[in-house]
Amino acid sequence: MYSCFVCSREGPLVTIIHLFPLFFPKETTTLNVTTPSPVIAATTAAKVTTTATKVTTTAAKVTTTATKVTTTAPTTIAETVITRLLTFRSQDDTFTSELLDPSSAEFKNRATLIETTLGPLCRTAFPTFINIYVIVFREGSIIQTSGLRFSSSAPNSTQIKTVLLEAAPTITDFNVDTTSIFVDGTRKQYLILPF
Repeated sequence: MYSCFVCSREGPLVTIIHLFPLFFPKETTTLNVTTPSPVIAATTAAKVTTTATKVTTTAAKVTTTATKVTTTAPTTIAETVITRLLTFRSQDDTFTSELLDPSSAEFKNRATLIETTLGPLCRTAFPTFINIYVIVFREGSIIQTSGLRFSSSAPNSTQIKTVLLEAAPTITDFNVDTTSIFVDGTRKQYLILPF
């Protein structure tokens, strides 16, 4: 009978060394084991005699190479955006209270109708035109105020009014009362664009 055994782990192989009393030869058994935890030494005799055994564990040298990652922040350019306010009345259209709420379906539908009708007209007439957006609808048939955005330079109020006056007879989705067209001033804004 043997008094104890000691295990050492070398990579995926585990070597089990059985220690017998001096009159038995030393036995070595190698097993293929795929367990991530080390095998623990266990005793099998009731009375254990302590024998000093030197166990040397050699760890493999692990080299970690880090790659330096450089992130460059995007370049931004400040662009001047000029907004002109355009107000006109649609005399034959009926105002409803839903047009006061920008989140209502009626407001969104009417705003999309104005933007998709007037946007292409302004884009054709003015090379610096960016977009049109509806700001508010008011009662009085329907009075709509929109913002016309231009980059760098904007046409004057007479030029904008002339484009709408000339297009009014061809607009069929809503009515434009040509006596109510008003272009009010200029507001400069700075828009930060990623480069």
